[in-house]
Amino acid sequence: MLRTKLVFAIVIFLLPSRFAAAQQTKSENPFSTNLTIELPLLLGGMALWFGPVLIGDELPANLCAPCDRRNVNRIDRMVIGNHSHFADVGSDVLAVAIPGVAFVASGFLQRDSFRGIVDDSLIILESMVLSGVLNQIVRHTMQRPRPYMYLDPIPDNKRKNSADDWHSFFSGHTSAAFAASTAFANIYSVRHPNSKWRPWVWTAAMGAASLMAVFRPASGEHFYSDALVGAAVGFAAGTAAPALHHNRSSSFIFTGSHANFSLSF
Repeated sequence: MLRTKLVFAIVIFLLPSRFAAAQQTKSENPFSTNLTIELPLLLGGMALWFGPVLIGDELPANLCAPCDRRNVNRIDRMVIGNHSHFADVGSDVLAVAIPGVAFVASGFLQRDSFRGIVDDSLIILESMVLSGVLNQIVRHTMQRPRPYMYLDPIPDNKRKNSADDWHSFFSGHTSAAFAASTAFANIYSVRHPNSKWRPWVWTAAMGAASLMAVFRPASGEHFYSDALVGAAVGFAAGTAAPALHHNRSSSFIFTGSHANFSLSF
């Protein structure tokens, strides 16, 4: 039932966002948003993203404690036993710092345009909400045990004794980090197409997000595949959100440091 609601939320989240952008008149601002449509959608999306975490979930029917590590592929199996406290704390810091820097930097760059600040902030937030809702759909579908659930004995300081112990796939920290970083880099590239800083913005944005993808397996909270898929989902969300709000023709030009291609809608 929860999966059905989450999938429906994705549809109602994406389509009105594109409709809202289409309703705006074209101007010098390459992005456009409609607060009356998107604020309720954002609030609903955030409720679906954080709701299951706040109210808690039922534990899976087939519990394994400890689980059989032979059921894990060889590459992911190397993560079992990782317990870096530095990586654990670092990933939590990055979870706040990466979106924070994205919001502050976009606000600073648009300091002369209040509307620009609102548009860019909404787009970055929407990319994170989209990746978060997708994460909830997949993690409730897969119910993959986290790496520490394969240890015998299971460390008391790691096990949460909740359904979150079976929500390893995919990494929500990584997807949110890539969503915010990619959205900011895309926005910067569109607003400053001739800037010499574009390659450096992309390098810094992808570097910070990639550090999150390294920290999560190192901390023992996620497998390598969890982080890899999380990065892909976050990157896709960080590209889709700006594209849905781009108001210059029906194509969104994604211009990275060494790439140039269009996404048509």
